This record gives sequence, C-alpha cells and structure tokens, in this order.
Amino acid sequence: YAVVGVLLAFLHFRKGLPMTIKTCFYPLIGERIYGFWGDFVDSVSIVATTMGVCTSLGLGVFQINTGIKKLTGYPNWIKLSYYNEANFGEWSDRVDSLEQYYLDYPIDSTFRSGNSFRDDDGNVIIGTASKIASFVDTNDEQILIIWLITLVATVSVASGLQVGIQSLSMICLYLGMFLMMVILLMDDTWYIMNLYTQSLGYYLWDFLRISFYSAAFAQSDHAASEGEASWYMSGWTIFYWGWWIAFAPFVGIFFARISRGRTIRQFLNGTMTLPIAYNFAWMATFGGAGLKMEMAADKFGVTCDTEFSRANVCRVVERMRPSGYGGNPEVFCSTLTKLSCRGTTDMVFDVLYQYADLGPFMGVICLISLILYFITSSDSGSLVDDIVSANGIEEPPVVQRVYWAFTEGAAATALLYQGRLNYDAPDAGLRALQSASICVGLPYTFLICFMCVSLWRALQYERGELKWGESQFKHSVLDVGVTAYGAGEGTTRFFNLKGGSLDFSRFSKFMFYIVAPILPFYNVTAQLTKRTAGKSEGMLSPMTWALLKTLFAAAMFYVWFILVLVDYVDVDADAFTTFGAVIPGGQWTGTAWSAPDASQHKVSQRYGMYRRYPGEVVDGTSKTALDAQVTNEANFFPQYLQAGSAYSDSGAAIGQVGDRLGAPLHYAVIGWYLYMTFACLLMSLRNQVRTTYGLAGNIVEDFFAALFVYPTVLMQLEEMVASAPDLESKQNKIDAQVAEKSMATSPPMESQDA
Repeated sequence: YAVVGVLLAFLHFRKGLPMTIKTCFYPLIGERIYGFWGDFVDSVSIVATTMGVCTSLGLGVFQINTGIKKLTGYPNWIKLSYYNEANFGEWSDRVDSLEQYYLDYPIDSTFRSGNSFRDDDGNVIIGTASKIASFVDTNDEQILIIWLITLVATVSVASGLQVGIQSLSMICLYLGMFLMMVILLMDDTWYIMNLYTQSLGYYLWDFLRISFYSAAFAQSDHAASEGEASWYMSGWTIFYWGWWIAFAPFVGIFFARISRGRTIRQFLNGTMTLPIAYNFAWMATFGGAGLKMEMAADKFGVTCDTEFSRANVCRVVERMRPSGYGGNPEVFCSTLTKLSCRGTTDMVFDVLYQYADLGPFMGVICLISLILYFITSSDSGSLVDDIVSANGIEEPPVVQRVYWAFTEGAAATALLYQGRLNYDAPDAGLRALQSASICVGLPYTFLICFMCVSLWRALQYERGELKWGESQFKHSVLDVGVTAYGAGEGTTRFFNLKGGSLDFSRFSKFMFYIVAPILPFYNVTAQLTKRTAGKSEGMLSPMTWALLKTLFAAAMFYVWFILVLVDYVDVDADAFTTFGAVIPGGQWTGTAWSAPDASQHKVSQRYGMYRRYPGEVVDGTSKTALDAQVTNEANFFPQYLQAGSAYSDSGAAIGQVGDRLGAPLHYAVIGWYLYMTFACLLMSLRNQVRTTYGLAGNIVEDFFAALFVYPTVLMQLEEMVASAPDLESKQNKIDAQVAEKSMATSPPMESQDA
C-alpha cells in the first residue's frame, strides 16, 4: 500500500500526472501509459477493487446479521421471527416455494442427503421446511443490509471526501477506540498489557525467521504425519498475501488522494508506523480477551457438547490484597464460551457479552462500528473506482460515483442471492469472487515489484541523477509495432481517444526475431565490438570472439526449443529401465565360485504426476474388470504404493497409475536451463550497450527484459548501435578537450626549468 501510495502521490502532486495506477509506470515507459497497456493496468485495478469491496461487503453482512440476531434474540428479524410447528399456519402458504428451493439444492449436498422434504405419505416435513424458510429469510436480511449500506455509502461518496468519507471514518475510529478501551479496562488489564508487551517482543524476535518461513517440511508427499500443518502456509499466509495485494490499488490510490502536502518521510510514518502500532494494540486487546476465554473454558470443562458451548463459571483467583479480608478466597465470575465451537461471526459478540449488563450495550456499539466500517469501505472503494475510470480526475461526476456505489451493491447482492440455492455453502458465490480477487493479486505482485523500480527511477530523476526523456532506449520493450489506440493532447475534451497504428516493418521484425534472434544478436555484438575494441583478445580477433559468442548463444536458444518439444513425446512403453547385469558364472569368493549374480534392478520410467485409477466403478466398468484392464496394459505403471497400504505387484487391491499429466519435464528442464543461459548472454549484451552509451537502467532490469521479451530487447539494441555516434571519435574529442584544459592550467616550461 505504501509503495503504490507514495509513488502515485509523488507523480501526481509533483509532476501533474493523472491519479491512476498507470501513472506509477511513467518513469519506466513514459508516454506509453496513455495507451493499451496503461488502460489494461487501470482496468485490472478497477476489477480488483470492485471484487475486493464486493466480497468484503458480502462477507461483512454475515457478521452484521449475527449481531442483529444477538440483539433481537430470534433466528430471524424480518417476516416471521421463527419457523416451527407452532406457527406453521402463518407460513404454510410458502411450502411450494420452499420445496422448489429444496429441489434446487445439489442432489448430493449434505442437506438433501440428510433431510427429506416430504414423508412417504406425501406430507410436508415441517422440520425441513422450517430450516429452509429461516435460511431464505436470513438471505433476504443480508440483502437488505447490503442495500442499506449501499444507500448510505452512495450518499457519503456523493458528498465528497472531506464531508462524507472523512466524517464517517472519524466516527469509526472513535467507536473502535471506545471498544478497545472498554475491553482493556473491563477485562484483566494486566494480562492484556503483559500480552501486548510479550507479543510485540515475539514479533520483533521472530520477524526475520517468520519472514523467510515457507513450511518446507510440511509440503508434498514427504510431510510428516505430526508437526507442522501442511495447509497453514497456503490457507493463511499465501491466501492473505494475495488478498492484501489485490487491495493494493484501492488502498494505494486512497492513500495518495489524502496525502497532498506531506513529505515522503511523513507519508511512510503515517502509513507504516502508526497503523501497525494501533493494529498491534487492537489484536492484543480483542485477541487476548478471546484467547483468555478459550483457555479458561477449556480449563473448567466447557466443551462443544455444553449447551450453547458456554457456562457461567466462578473460579478462585490469586491476587495480592491487603490484610483484613479474613483469608476467604476470592472468586471471579463470568460467562465462559468455548469460542472454537462457535461460528466465526459469533465470536466477537460472545466475548463482548461476557461483560454482564455492559455486554448488550457493547454489542450495539460493535454492530454500529461494523456497519460504519463497511460503509466506509464501500464509499472509499467507489471513490477509487470513480477516480480511475475517470482517468485520474480527483472529483469525478456525481452520477459516476452513484453508478459505482450501486454496481458494488448489485454485484454483492447477486452473489449473496446465489447463496440461497446452496444450503451447505451460502457464501459459495462470495468465496468464488474472493478467490478471483486473490488471483488478481498474482499479477499485481509483479506489478508492485516494477513499481519499486519505478519509484527508485522517479527519485533519481528528481535528484537530477537522470534527466526525463533522456538516457533511455528509443523504444520500450513493450513496443512491438502495434498501437491499439492512443490519447490526444489536451485535458479539456471529454473523449480524448486517438486512433491506433501499425508499424508493419517493426511488427514483422518482431515476429522474425521470435524464431531467429541470432541474426540481430550477432549484428549488435559485431557493431559493439567494432566501436569499443580495437585489439585482439588473446589469440582471437574481436570479430572472431563476437562470432563465437553468437554461435554459443544460437546453440543455447535452439537446443532449448528442441528439448522442450522432445519432452512431449511419450516415454517408453516399458514401465521400467533395467540396470546392472547377470554374471553367468558367478563370482570368486576366495574359496569357491558363487551362484550366478543377479545384480539387476529396475528403476521406474515414470517420474512426475500421473492419473490414479482408484479401483471403483468407472463408466459402468466394475472394479475388478478395471484393475485387470489397466494391469494388462504395458503403458500403465504396474505397482502403486499408498501410505498405510501394503506393497502390491499387481496393484489390484490399491489402484493403478495411468496417463501422464502434462510433460514429464525430463529434457525440458535442461532446455530451460539453456534458455536461461541465452537470456544471461543477452542480459550481458544489453548491459554492455547501456554502459557504453550511458543509458539508465540496471542489470536486474536487463535480465528480466531478456528473459521475457528477448525480441524487443534485440530490436532496442540494434537501433541503439545503428544510430549512436561513433564512440571512438567522441572519446577522442573528450580527450582533446581534457588535454587542452590541462595545458591551459599548467605553468610555462621555463618556469618548470627554473
């Protein structure tokens, strides 16, 4: 967030560039941001922001709805408060629609498998119907909450940043501080303070270790049955990395929008220091109270089988008290809830409701805070979408703000509505959107890496180490000769689109260099050798050395291509390769000849991922017939070992391994290594051209450019060596100027003689 925000704020407020994500790449590709690639980045940013806000909004209503039900005490709060046999007459007219919902549920779902809608006589089973009725009403409640939040968010975003969004944000902050302070004082204050200090120490102590932790010993088939959880890294760390990175355009633009007039140091302190300290305090307070309740419940025998997973417990505590209390033990009484047995949306309210009469009041404050937090998320996301889609206008039209606010609400509604069609997973649609949003985080990971380089480059320009528009290649590595469209000059027109173009010569050269990169490679190497070297290198002339380097690069490139293709050829039908030999006469042991030595052993021809035939009915074929079929096929691996099962030669009892999944990656790995060698050679060549002609960049940029877009890199280098002035004459002029200046400042010869 800080990288995106500080780069965008700097380029917008200092250089007057539009406040959109594409602006972040101006130091790298210049005016090309006003074209397809810039709009592509902005479009991805809008999609990521919209999906992220919709998912958060949708998931947030589950929490809000739980809070409302806590306050009312009923399973539902619109239509009927509850559904059962006692009031069946009030909702019996809904039976047909409820039955249709039942039939729409997946036939293999847990709910349909365990519940019938009608009995054998055709009568409605009220228990099943009541569950569906309550479930549908809950879905309606959630949709209502979404639209209430959307309406308030629309008013907020339409009223502007300073009036609506800022006011709601300050109220959220105040209520959050209130909740945290009350819990800190109502709960065991010393415990929470100690926990904060201890956790902060653990965090600082483990910062480097955890930063490099990757669960290496909990991965794949070698993971131990006990110890590290194999799911944790993907289910927690990687999941939240993708989730947070997907929010980078949203939060980064919002940070930049509110940061005018600050220095970079102030910006980083405001985004990376104070929020982290506040977050630590919040997690220690709420998390500490929850952990304390969970451990106490476990200690005093509260389990998931206990009614509501909670019990009222008075326990003896040890405290330092002055004399005069008669030695009677002191007890601390509270409601203990086994939080691990509760739903995720119940936990925060369970913690708050333990504080006796203050609990319901705290629940109301928490509910208001939740609503306002999601309102501010919605209006902030809408504002960011407005700004980006308006090409960086800081105050977009009100109509557009309303459009984006309603779009987010409508999208979240559609996803929630789909949830009523799946009793087992009412949030399945939201989870799918969340997964899609996280997938956006993958390309954004690389974009943020480029933004780091862009920030460094922008500050180099600002300090005068580089000059804007100079010390660069004439064309970008993204320029293949095709321009989808461009932007016209001026900022007064609403539509500023300019037609695209096709440079056929450049495009055809790009296509040719994809399959024949060696020709430009030799041309650049030869030209550069002529300009920078005039003497032989050992026994070889410079041109001979350039030719040998080119031939080596050609071998690396074309052998890579061949090996990758060869890897898709099917392996030998025989499942094994036999090593060793049988010595017919045996071996001399010193006293006699041994029996024939059968030292042969078999090594599998199969290495990699294969389909498994689990030994069950497949397309009408029985298990026995299937096992016999695959066992008799030479292309199938005849032995398969599953953890906990005995080793079987036939494999009939434990399944078979069949078709290969993808290429075996036997020869391709060698081929890709050779391609990396080719990329390194091209990297070295590009670095040499840059340093020779004084162009901006670094060797890391050279490597990734050569690795991913080698045709355009070669086009860059060809243009540079063909159009640059002769370095030798230029250097001679510089040497002459230096000599002339040296002579002018030297004392006369006679003075030296004297």
